[in-house]
Amino acid sequence: VLRAYNTTLNTIANFAGCRYLVTLDLSDNFITEIQSNAFSNNQNLENLNLYRNRLADTHDFAFNMLSSLKTLNLGRNSGINLPAGVFRFLTALREIHLEYCGLNTIDNSWFQNTTFLENLYLHVNPLGNLSANVFRNLPNLKILNLRSSEITTLPANIFHYNTLLDNLNLEANRLTELSSGFFRNQTVLTTLRLSNNN
Repeated sequence: VLRAYNTTLNTIANFAGCRYLVTLDLSDNFITEIQSNAFSNNQNLENLNLYRNRLADTHDFAFNMLSSLKTLNLGRNSGINLPAGVFRFLTALREIHLEYCGLNTIDNSWFQNTTFLENLYLHVNPLGNLSANVFRNLPNLKILNLRSSEITTLPANIFHYNTLLDNLNLEANRLTELSSGFFRNQTVLTTLRLSNNN
């Protein structure tokens, strides 16, 4: 475990030599950039916390070699730029935080290889409308938070492949209608939040 939160750290180049690192907490710093292959020597890393930094540029290979990573927290990085396929190496990922990141779209390629993802936090982003296939490759998704995301409509089949979805938060959006049979595949859904949609 390495914790380096609340410092003046501003760039991540690499953590060479930390081969057995399992948890890395870099929250509450001034990090603006994650360079390519920054964690290429940390194949055993399971938890990476970059919450509340100033991330802007996230290189295409920023998370290369992190095939053991289970939790990634990028929340509250309001100017973050995530290239297509940025999470493609995170094949063991179970939870990701992208709340308060100023995201106005979700690239369909972000979650293409994260089929084990269970918890996805996207709340408080100006996402607007979402693609019908955006969650298609997430068959194990259980918790999805889209609160306060300026969503006006949702495609009828957007959750078609998310049959394990248990907790869905759509509060504080601009939804006025959900089509008939919208939740027909959500047979295990226990918590649905729809308040304050107007």
